[in-house]
Amino acid sequence: MNPIGLLSTTTCVAAFALCALPAAIARPEPPQAKSMPIALTGRLLVIPHHTDHFAAAGMPLEAARIRRWQAIDRIRSLGEKRVPELDLWVVHAQDTHHDLADQLRRTGDYRLIEPDWLLQTCGTPNDPYYDRQWHLRRIRCDTIWPFTVGGSVICAFVDTGVDRSHPDLASNLVPGYNAVRRVSQASGAPVDDLNGHGTATAGIAAATGNNSVGGVGVGWTLSIMPVRVSDSANGSAFMSDIIDGIVWAVRNRARVVSVGYAGVQASVVQSTGEWVRRNNALLVWPMDNAGVEYSFDWPDVIVVSGTQMSGELNSGSSFGVGVDFAAPATGIYAPSRGGFYTFYSGNSFAGPQVAGVAALAWSMDPSLSPFQILRALELSAEDIGTPGRDNTTGFGIVDAAGAVRLASRVDFNRDGFIDFFDYDAFINAFESGSDLADVNADNFVDYMDYSNFVALFVGFDR
Repeated sequence: MNPIGLLSTTTCVAAFALCALPAAIARPEPPQAKSMPIALTGRLLVIPHHTDHFAAAGMPLEAARIRRWQAIDRIRSLGEKRVPELDLWVVHAQDTHHDLADQLRRTGDYRLIEPDWLLQTCGTPNDPYYDRQWHLRRIRCDTIWPFTVGGSVICAFVDTGVDRSHPDLASNLVPGYNAVRRVSQASGAPVDDLNGHGTATAGIAAATGNNSVGGVGVGWTLSIMPVRVSDSANGSAFMSDIIDGIVWAVRNRARVVSVGYAGVQASVVQSTGEWVRRNNALLVWPMDNAGVEYSFDWPDVIVVSGTQMSGELNSGSSFGVGVDFAAPATGIYAPSRGGFYTFYSGNSFAGPQVAGVAALAWSMDPSLSPFQILRALELSAEDIGTPGRDNTTGFGIVDAAGAVRLASRVDFNRDGFIDFFDYDAFINAFESGSDLADVNADNFVDYMDYSNFVALFVGFDR
């Protein structure tokens, strides 16, 4: 893949780099609370002073009681809920452009006023099989989960179907399609898994996380669109059905399409990938397991090879100039039919990891183009072969943390570099409550966006 982009090969190393930041300014201090208007969250946590606080300051007892009553009355009509044990009020600002927080502080009637932050789950899930999923840590999913677990970006899995009752998949499913019958699931066509392959590929990318069941996927909340392209027990499929399934998925809002079959060397794959890119989506297709070298190079298809735990090319993985990225392909612990998990090996199980990372990156800023997501993947990949792109692992092993960082709004002015111009632009947007400062894409602009921005701005050690 040789896309023409805003960043030349010589600027790829410098772009988004932060290693030269002076230590004194590498971790900016957060803004003081008084400069954080209620517009940044829409909700405040407020605790009024008790009567004895005012009495201790010399106020007559009756006047102190009236002052306490006035403090409560001031926020009562704006209260959404209360935790009486703490005397804690959750206050909603009806006018999000009005600095209610500063107004309340100026009264001197409250001992606590701060945003009701919208928090995300911790980075380590509580799923019992997560420890067996070495591949997720290898591509650094655990580093980025505190920032995003995928949103609801739709990923289509063109495969043998999906076990719709699997406890780690059921909640993330969206209606799919049966390409053999040319009928949608909504119209009655079956999309249930024929042999387990499709359940595994979908689960590798998008198994639900932190639900105390099974394992997890690259993105815990990504939407799974099952596209069944076979009605045979062995899962074999015609290329024409695979192409039809890809087109249907993109027409039905899939942003990332992951194919679980061989055949990427066929010229029609590039034609399909070109159409997918024009329609604002990305097509991911694995190399086969024949262990041969190919000469094709499709600029509009993300082609994935498989690696061993050591990072070296898997012995069965095909390779060639068309490889764009690599991902683990041996000992992949993933969902299987009947609600179970089992180990899988092969390039079919490397492709969904790249697809999941692309979707994670897109969840940070859905307005990005397919080209921008691709550039984030390229610039962040861990180069493990010869310097630059090679014909075994392409740009390198996909890196979830790096890709999300580059695709996030941390490159705030979208000039292809992360520098203090981005920081200044972000602070201006943040302090004005602009939607542009919603770094974690949760529809709130609050202190979590500031924290995420700073962490992404500084970057991660590999």
